[in-house]
Amino acid sequence: MLTLKHLGLIEGAKSLNDVPPAYLAETLRALMNAHNTMTKKTGVSDTPLPAPPNIRAIAVTAQNGQFNITITDPDGQAQASLGLHYFLEWDTTPAFANPTVEDIGPARGESLQLGNQTLYWRAYSQFRHSPISQKIAYGGANPIAVVGGGAATPPPPGGGSGGSGGGGGFGGGSRIALSQ
Repeated sequence: MLTLKHLGLIEGAKSLNDVPPAYLAETLRALMNAHNTMTKKTGVSDTPLPAPPNIRAIAVTAQNGQFNITITDPDGQAQASLGLHYFLEWDTTPAFANPTVEDIGPARGESLQLGNQTLYWRAYSQFRHSPISQKIAYGGANPIAVVGGGAATPPPPGGGSGGSGGGGGFGGGSRIALSQ
């Protein structure tokens, strides 16, 4: 919570000439620092954030054309920055020559009805205004195909969402960076 200890004095002054310059400077510096902290944590400052940590694992199950994907990302969950977004890619070849990208937002689980296809999967994460993390394929260096057919629908994934720094999701803010 931002507190401006000289705000009462500034508000009560008849003109800015009645406010000691050091008090005004301290108040403006506190506002600037709060603004810069907010834009950095939400990923909307002029300084790009570094790529988020790599996702630890991706798990995929499928039945009746329903693909359930769960991302394991304890390091991403622990990030103080807001706005961690997850992306899934699926393709019909393990080389991911023509992947389809699914933006699943801050969620770490998704359920997609894609029919009885044989698909390969990978996932990555990204903060707003950052490079992407490493893409992690289901099956690792040798991606494993997942067949969408079957007799019963599996339960939906429940991987949670976001980081610990504010509940997840993209934050607002401006791209203006103030400096001293």
